[in-house]
Amino acid sequence: MSVLALQRIAQNKLSRETFLDLGNCGLTKVPVEVGELVWLESLSLASEWYGWQGSRWQKKKSKNDGDSNARLTDIGSLAGLSALTGC
Repeated sequence: MSVLALQRIAQNKLSRETFLDLGNCGLTKVPVEVGELVWLESLSLASEWYGWQGSRWQKKKSKNDGDSNARLTDIGSLAGLSALTGC
């Protein structure tokens, strides 16, 4: 289990922010604790992504400094997060 991911999840439980960055946490599966974050509207598991900024797309990078999630194969913990939206 990724200590970094668990730290980010714990921070999100306190802040209840609607976005969570779990990129670069060295994940092979999404931690079950993510399933408790029912307020999440968006989640990043990537090292880099594009986000809409008013009138244009802007490249963003994970603020985490761990290993890539390149071996991520299990996202089952996201099944109950009905507030998540797609791009």
